Amino acid sequence: SLESSDVTWAALANFYRTHGRTAEAIAAMRRAAALSPRPFTLQSNLGYLYLRTNQPQDALRAFDAAEHSAPAKVAAADSGAFDFMLAQGRSVAWNQLGEVSRAIAFQEKATQMQPDAPEPWRRLAKLYRSQGRNEDALRAELTATAAEQKQ
Repeated sequence: SLESSDVTWAALANFYRTHGRTAEAIAAMRRAAALSPRPFTLQSNLGYLYLRTNQPQDALRAFDAAEHSAPAKVAAADSGAFDFMLAQGRSVAWNQLGEVSRAIAFQEKATQMQPDAPEPWRRLAKLYRSQGRNEDALRAELTATAAEQKQ
């Protein structure tokens, strides 16, 4: 209350999140994003908070708001990390909604953005397996193992 800014509200949201108070964290992060002159990162964080409470529709709206408020050259500035986080988050949201095909499409996009990271490939393998696409799952797992060995 002494200094109402996006920074203080985001810090409060993180405090709430680390103490298991997700509903309060969501409210604080919404306030932080509303106050921020550059809300795209905070909107993305808000999306992930919604995913933690199994609110995928709200998460998708937050990811859309993040994407629309992001600067045009954000991918160049952060080597694609922001776009990767949106793709991963959208994949989780669609999976929570039972739309596995859409979840796979976004997870495939995430693996294209970070092809040398093993975890996105592992998530993709699980999604493939849930659809009975065992050969695709095996290829994704092998790619994850190869990426892990490179690290």
